[in-house]
Amino acid sequence: MNELKISLDDFSFIERESNKAGKVKTNRCLRDFLYYTLHFYYPKKFNNKELNAEKIEEQRLFGFKIKEGFSFGGGQYSKIVPFLNKNNLFLEINNKKITNLRDFIVAFFFKNFSYKKLIIFINENMESNTPVGIDVPIGFVMDYVMFVYKIDDKGIYLIDSHKATKVPYVGISNKSNRFVMFMDFMEVKRIWNWRGLVWVVKKHS
Repeated sequence: MNELKISLDDFSFIERESNKAGKVKTNRCLRDFLYYTLHFYYPKKFNNKELNAEKIEEQRLFGFKIKEGFSFGGGQYSKIVPFLNKNNLFLEINNKKITNLRDFIVAFFFKNFSYKKLIIFINENMESNTPVGIDVPIGFVMDYVMFVYKIDDKGIYLIDSHKATKVPYVGISNKSNRFVMFMDFMEVKRIWNWRGLVWVVKKHS
């Protein structure tokens, strides 16, 4: 078993906000994953009271604020590279360092991360206490990214901001506002394909 050095009791969980119609807002899984990585590295600055995912979006720290349903094109993450750099962090997608917006967009078109490589990669990063996000295909063109905090011989343990209906994971927390999830290896292998992405946020050395 390999896991991040965090305490779930002290971790600053967030719950995905709802729109005016009372439905959970969509297309914010990457935003929430990035928030969790920022909280992991800088818990006093990024947390659910001071600077959470919703406030990050309102302040346009990652990029433009995009209306719900219009998530394509990368505009909402146009500032992510300089923002991470400012916080002494950088992003890798499928083991390739992202240095500008072009790298960010291109990474979505050149995907080649096998299931076997995925499991090895998660183990290596958990062992080095580095947060990982797995981005799984959940439809013809849609995908969903989640924060990984542990892996063992049964499956992958994740932290999310709500229960995504199309993701084959189960909640394992006894608290309704903590979205601690588990996905067994059979389900990961079933849904993983050439469209899968692996996100890693690291500190500059």
